[in-house]
Amino acid sequence: MIHEIEYNFDAPRTFVEVLVVDALTATVRLSASGLQWALSDEVDDLEGDQILLVQVPVPRLPNNAALFDRAVGLISKVANGFTSAVPVPQFLGQLTPVPSRGEVPDALTMPNTDARRAEEALMRRPLGQRGRELRGLVREYLGAISEPQADHEITGDGQKSLRFISHFWDLGDRGVADKFWEVADKMSAKTKPSGKSSNGRNPKVSQSLFAGLRSAVARELR
Repeated sequence: MIHEIEYNFDAPRTFVEVLVVDALTATVRLSASGLQWALSDEVDDLEGDQILLVQVPVPRLPNNAALFDRAVGLISKVANGFTSAVPVPQFLGQLTPVPSRGEVPDALTMPNTDARRAEEALMRRPLGQRGRELRGLVREYLGAISEPQADHEITGDGQKSLRFISHFWDLGDRGVADKFWEVADKMSAKTKPSGKSSNGRNPKVSQSLFAGLRSAVARELR
């Protein structure tokens, strides 16, 4: 990850062009990571696919070409949500369930999901300046995993979502979402469509999915 690279801010910086799928979200990732970015001349707004100019945190010198190239590759992955340039925020482990108020202003998560409850707790926690910078990134993680949760009707108090993104944080928000889809789809395929509640939901599916997610997390951490 980029935060493992030794920065040298005494040498001249180089900006590189980075193609991003979602420019607005990419700027949230880059800003939270402490990476400087700017719009290219061809970009008028941050909608959709765009090319951003991102400052490489290592100098481009003849004796460190390999390190520079590695940094450029990692920057692209960070900008597109497939790795993290910062450690897991400490406040994630300190968030506790809060009574749901039903709505989150400008929510990034899908309603009636475990991730929505986590976003509620996150938005109601007082944070310092750095915490507020990282909160936007955490919300991208929660928004990403809320999509498979909505598809599989996974609800809860938010704690499972917080643990899941903490365990797989280094994958980036899109990488964590891919991991959630992978496990949820596998567990859903193994669960028979029986035991449905009166509102059409299948509580066995939800319970089995999170049991599978816990097992997947345990395997990853071995």
